[in-house]
Formats: sequence, structure tokens, C-alpha cells
Amino acid sequence: MQHLQTVRHQIACLVIGIMSLQCFAADPEDPNSFYKDRERGWFWHESMETTVDPESPPLEQQPMVLAPPKEQVALNVDWLKENMPILRDRAINNPTDENLANYAYSQRLWLDMSTRFANRMTDYMVTETMLDESQRRPTAAFALNAFQEERAVVVKEAIAEVKQNSRGIFFFFASDCGYCHKMLPVLLEFKRRHQIEILAISLDGRTIPGMEAFQVVADPEHRVAQQFNVSLTPTLHLVANDNSAELVVEGLKPLNDIEDRLLLAGRKNGMLSEELYAKTRSVRDVSVFKNEDGNLMADKERMENDPAYLAELLKMRLSDSQPFGTKLVK
Repeated sequence: MQHLQTVRHQIACLVIGIMSLQCFAADPEDPNSFYKDRERGWFWHESMETTVDPESPPLEQQPMVLAPPKEQVALNVDWLKENMPILRDRAINNPTDENLANYAYSQRLWLDMSTRFANRMTDYMVTETMLDESQRRPTAAFALNAFQEERAVVVKEAIAEVKQNSRGIFFFFASDCGYCHKMLPVLLEFKRRHQIEILAISLDGRTIPGMEAFQVVADPEHRVAQQFNVSLTPTLHLVANDNSAELVVEGLKPLNDIEDRLLLAGRKNGMLSEELYAKTRSVRDVSVFKNEDGNLMADKERMENDPAYLAELLKMRLSDSQPFGTKLVK
């Protein structure tokens, strides 16, 4: 073992000696010789000289080449309507965390878009008087009370006009009809409030206690009832001066229903003007159609090219409606 180590030591010394002789044997005149460039010391990295084309523009003036932009997808309503069923079905068929997350967050996107729309629409409607539904019927309690008081005055005026153009109301009843008994106090109040004539027609020839304020006619053979096509009691008909008639109500009704139905019958028979009838409605008729038949027509070219045209057209149709609770400045 000691002899082997001695041999290895001798071989190593021999190699070192040969390398030293090669270094000292280098030609000092060789331009690449270490002796000609020893001032640089032991530099292990040198920058290589680069050649620049004199005809090329400076680096800062050279155009920058950008990577092409990545294609974008707008996550709007159209995209959601097309893809949410796909995401849903995918999550149902394969409920992995990724599939469930995609569908759940797409629902959240839809909800947030709807909330954004609702908030903006609410803010917009506050300032658009002509689109305010309180124009049709006030919602605040104090305004609604004023609206009902104003309407009551107009209803009384309208029923007075119907009264002038009619013979009154025909009340078909029977003494054994319990609903007719309950209807009697309502008709008595109606007669007291509006001073309109009511002719009571008994289909069994008998009367009901408390009918002293009415003129009563017996019709046991139902001749008058057949003439007015009456098959139920109690029934009210409005009879015009020319003896034409309009059905008011069949069955037991409260006073306000009888008033509303009487006004409708008067309008249908021509006893009441459209303008006055409109003022008696419990919900005002504020409409772009202005009681016209058919469709509203618009300019085709402007509809296609002017984004504001549709709103302007409809706003103009509503512009002559006066909001409730306001008075025109004279």
C-alpha cells in the first residue's frame, strides 16, 4: 500500500513539471502570449466588441415591435344568456370545484349586472316626471287622500251628467232574494247622494220593506225582465232617454262599484263624454296612445340611426299629461 502511494506521488510531480516547462517555453513574442497582456491580471470575463451597422438608426429611434394583443371576450348579457346554460349543465354533469365555481360566479356576475341596472334605473326614474307611476295614482297617503277627494267631486259631476241624459236606473229584484234585501240600503244611499231616479221592478209581484223611496212596478210574468234579458237578481240597468239600456251590475255590489259601473255604462251609451269619464277613473289614463286604436307609428330611418329618437317620440306623446298635485302657471 505504501509503495502504491509513492508511485502516485511521483506521477503527479511529473505532470506538474511538464506543465511548468510548457509555460516557460512559451514564445514571448507571441501576440497572444500571457507575457504581452499580463497587466489585465486574472480576468475571467471580457465583453466582446460588437460591430454596429453605420446605416442603421439609433436604438432609441428603432420601432418597437409589440406582441399582438390577446383576443378579448365581453362578459355581457349576450354572453351570459348563451353560456350560463352550458356552465350549468356542465356543473350538473360533472360537479367539480372548477365547474361549480364557474357557474356560481357567472350567477354572481348576472346578479351584479342586474343590481347595477336597477340602481341606475331607479335614479333615472326619480327625475323623469312623465314616467312616474304616481301620475296615474298617488302612492303617498296624503297625496292619495287629496286624489280621492278630487275624484269624488268629479264622479258626482259625471253622474249628474248621466242623470240628465237618462230615465234613471231599473232595479230588478224579488222579495225572496236575500241579496236584494242587502242591496236595498246601498241603493237608498246611492239615490240620496246623487238624486237619481230608481225604478224597482218586482219579479214576484211583492216588495221589500224600506222601498218606500222607490217607485215599484210588478212584473210577475217577467215581460220587462225578458225585454232587458234579466235572468238574475239583483240586477241594475241604466236606461237612456231613447229607452236603450246598458247593464250596470248583476249581484250584490258596494256603492263605489255601482258608481264606477254606472259611469262606464253611461260612457258606452254616449251619455258621458270621454274626457269627463277619464277624470273619474280611480287610476288616471296616462298613455302614449291617447285612447287611439292601432299601433304607434315611428320614422324607420331615425329609429335605425338616431339612438335618442325612440325616447323623444314617446316623451312627446306623454308631454301634455299634467302630474297630479300640480297647477299650471298662468
